[in-house]
Amino acid sequence: MQELPTDRRRPVFAALRTSEDGTERAVTVFNFAVEPCRVRVTLGEGIDTLRNYLSGEVIRPVGGTVTLDLGRFGFKLFAVIEPEHDAGRT
Repeated sequence: MQELPTDRRRPVFAALRTSEDGTERAVTVFNFAVEPCRVRVTLGEGIDTLRNYLSGEVIRPVGGTVTLDLGRFGFKLFAVIEPEHDAGRT
């Protein structure tokens, strides 16, 4: 697991996780506060598409970052869509 930088170090935690066999990656973002918040997460290079595990929403980072709205004690779970998996989608 690799912690990802955010513009709200507290109370938000973000991480990039990789499967044991290295074939899948996920981004997780948690808000541990009572208040909802907007957070910018720096993903870095090589992550071009994220798909929300729960809603199916697809987002594309801009400049290596994403901005997310998190509810109180909210979280987001994203699959990193690797380019070879994304090629067949419209």
